[in-house]
Amino acid sequence: MNDTPLAAGVRHDVHRVEAADSMGLALHLRHAAPAGPARGTVLLVHGATLASGLWDIQVPGYSVLEALAAAGFSAWAVDIRGYARSARLQAPATAYAGREEAVRDIAAALAHARRHDQVEQAVLVGGSWGSITSALLASRDATGIAGLALMAPLHAAVNELWLADLADPADRSRMRTSLGATRFVNREQLLARWDREIPAGRHAARREAEVLEALLADALTCEPGLAPHTFTVPNGTLHDLFEVFSGRPLYPAAALRMPVLLVRGEHDATSTHADAQRLFESIASPDKQYLQIGDAGHFVCAERRADEFQRALIDFAARVLAGTPGAPADHSGGSRTGRPACRQAVPPTRSSVDPKPV
Repeated sequence: MNDTPLAAGVRHDVHRVEAADSMGLALHLRHAAPAGPARGTVLLVHGATLASGLWDIQVPGYSVLEALAAAGFSAWAVDIRGYARSARLQAPATAYAGREEAVRDIAAALAHARRHDQVEQAVLVGGSWGSITSALLASRDATGIAGLALMAPLHAAVNELWLADLADPADRSRMRTSLGATRFVNREQLLARWDREIPAGRHAARREAEVLEALLADALTCEPGLAPHTFTVPNGTLHDLFEVFSGRPLYPAAALRMPVLLVRGEHDATSTHADAQRLFESIASPDKQYLQIGDAGHFVCAERRADEFQRALIDFAARVLAGTPGAPADHSGGSRTGRPACRQAVPPTRSSVDPKPV
């Protein structure tokens, strides 16, 4: 971890937590917090490919962890087992780090963050596949979860773009058997998938070159012995994605009764508007919001409109954590009382394409 913060007044440290099962794999947590007392706790959970580095991009203005810490929150990001700096199985015979193991890892990370910060509740944030695992935990046991924020949310929608890669060509109701326990990801794959959702010639308008390099540098640091520009991730996630993209939900949205924020990029073809809309309508909580950010894609937090996602997340966390046990009094002068009605915010759209992102 970089010991020199990009944001003034933000302190960084890292933590190791034991997974809550017999595998005994240690989990890596990044942590950023204000120099003084924090106004609340936020835990971020990554998706199927990029680990916690997606929440802590070391380019000014792009670290969600630092944005939260600069706004006064104690912000945490966990690497699920098998990812980045968390422990991994050596030569696994079958895919692992699927939703059930991830739920246990998130619960362990959440308990550690709450215990460290001496708070009873926190905001849980999940991105992409992490939206599935975070929502699954929240639907089963909302203890300690004051609010749930889902970036690029996935629930249950047939997605032919993804099924082309995941389904058995001879029987599309079954998953391919050749995917293996882990997979290699390299720079070319990541770049190609990201670029497909950006209109031709507009790459620089949507993404800073430094952001891509920073994400890769962080991922590659964890596995220096592999081929150049290559890292590995476990394939348990793909089994979960196959179910979701076949239209089968992995968590009951009606069991989500805490405040919920959904955020997706306009051009995201993995987290589609139709899926997000149905999820929004199915969530039982009367306190729910759906924000669509224009001219953005699946990696909205890593694109030029990342500040809009950061502001939405900070505002959500400030509102739902205000007055929770362990949170300091809010002396900002702004009103944070009451709960809003269900609402959606869909900004004007810009030119769009619908290619497959990571």
